[in-house]
Amino acid sequence: MFIKVIYQETKMNMSAMLPPPPPPPPPQVSSVPDLDELRANTLDNFEVVTPIEMGKEGYKVYKEFLERQGRGREENCYLSFGYTVNPIIQKGPQCGMVALAMAAPLLGKQDISPDKIYSVAQSKNFTKQGELFSADYLSRLSHQVLNCHSEVVEMVNGKKTILQHLLRGSILLVPYDADKNHGPCKKRGHKAHWALLSGFLIMMDMTHLKTLKTHFKADDTHRHLYHCVDVNSISPCETELISSARGILVYGHQGKSKYTGYWFLNELLDSNANLREVGPEREPGEYIIPSGGIISGLCGKIVGLTKSQ
Repeated sequence: MFIKVIYQETKMNMSAMLPPPPPPPPPQVSSVPDLDELRANTLDNFEVVTPIEMGKEGYKVYKEFLERQGRGREENCYLSFGYTVNPIIQKGPQCGMVALAMAAPLLGKQDISPDKIYSVAQSKNFTKQGELFSADYLSRLSHQVLNCHSEVVEMVNGKKTILQHLLRGSILLVPYDADKNHGPCKKRGHKAHWALLSGFLIMMDMTHLKTLKTHFKADDTHRHLYHCVDVNSISPCETELISSARGILVYGHQGKSKYTGYWFLNELLDSNANLREVGPEREPGEYIIPSGGIISGLCGKIVGLTKSQ
C-alpha cells in the first residue's frame, strides 16, 4: 500500500512538470492575398502632397545636399513648381501605364485606370503583361486614351530640354533604371521603369532674386524659396530661368511607392541614357521588345504630354 501511494504521487508530480500540449494549428488559408493588390487597395495610406509642400520638401532636400558638399553657407534662391498627383500602386509590370494613369487627371481626364490603358495597349500589340519598352508606344497610347498632345522628345540637349518642357507646364513620362529606394541608378536597363515628373525646384544664384520676387509667391517658412502657382507666370522669365539654373531637382512619381521622389535631374538623365539592354532574368518572348531593343525604344527619350488645344 505504501509503495502504491508513492508511485501515484510520483506520477502526479511528473505530470505537473510536463509542458502543456501545443495549441491546435491555425485554420488553412485557401489563398495568399496579392501584396500589390493589398497596397493598391489601401488608399487611405497614400500620400497626396500639394505643390507648396513639394516645394518645401524639395528645398530641404537641396539644402541637405549642399550641407553634405560643404556648401551649407552658400546663399542661393529657389523656384518651385508642381502639380498635385494622386499615387497609384502598380500590379505587375505596368509602370508605364500607371504613370500615364497618374498623369490623366492633370490633363483633365478623371476616369482613366491602368486596366483601361492595358486593354488598349494589348489591342495594339504594344504589350503582353503591361510592359512598355518603347517611348513611341507610350506616346501613342497617351494620345489615344487621353486625347492629349503627346510627343517623344529626344534628349539631345538633356537638362535644357526637360526644363523647358516643365517650365511650359508639360507632364513628362521618363524611363530610367530604378534603384531600391526608387530613385535613379545605372543598371544598363536591367531595372528599367517609368516615372511621371510633375514639377521641379530650380536653384539659382542671388542675382536672380529680384526676378523671383517680381513674378512668384514667397514661401512662408523658408528664406529665398518661391513658388510658382500659375505656370503662365513663367513665360516672361523663361529664358532667364533656363540659363541661370545652377541645379535642378525634379518631383517624380512611380508605381512602386506612394511617396514623391526628389531626384537630381542630372542623375535621372544619366540613368535614362544608360538604358541599353533588357535584364538577363527575362525570358525570351516574355515581353514585347521593339525593333532595335530598348536602346532605340527608351534610351535618351522621354514622353511629353500637354492638353490638346
